[in-house]
Amino acid sequence: MPRLNKPRPPRRPTRPSPAPRDARAPQLAPAIGRRLDARLKLALGDAQPPASLQCAGALLQALRQTYPDDLGRWFPLVPEQAPVRARDVSRELGLDLSDLRVLYRALRVTWLAELVFGGREQARQWLCSPKRRLLGRVPLALCQHGRHAGMIEQWLVNIDEGNGP
Repeated sequence: MPRLNKPRPPRRPTRPSPAPRDARAPQLAPAIGRRLDARLKLALGDAQPPASLQCAGALLQALRQTYPDDLGRWFPLVPEQAPVRARDVSRELGLDLSDLRVLYRALRVTWLAELVFGGREQARQWLCSPKRRLLGRVPLALCQHGRHAGMIEQWLVNIDEGNGP
């Protein structure tokens, strides 16, 4: 049997190398990252994404304060009326942990934009207008998805560092 026609044992698929632990969260510039983390910690009690349903009340309150007029337009998960009992907010509203993470990402991007642009109105104008770089989509709508939120955060950091529009 010629050497080229010799049957070979099947190759075992190689496992991809593990990603670094903090690969999901973009690395923010030190100063702006500290300010954003301090604001998140003050409002929510922790700067990390929600790990339980206990922070639902604080997260919804922060969103209602950030978007007092058009919360329902941008965040269809959040009902217009606040629940009567503050004891079990997430259960009354029908929110689960993945919904809270979506809202957390949006709040994080919004507050980062406020820090970058220096004010709520400038940040809202940037977040709510379509961008050519996003193929005509609005950053606030896209930042509710995990992979897009990291991209928009990195874009905002680049703007803060003077590396792009």
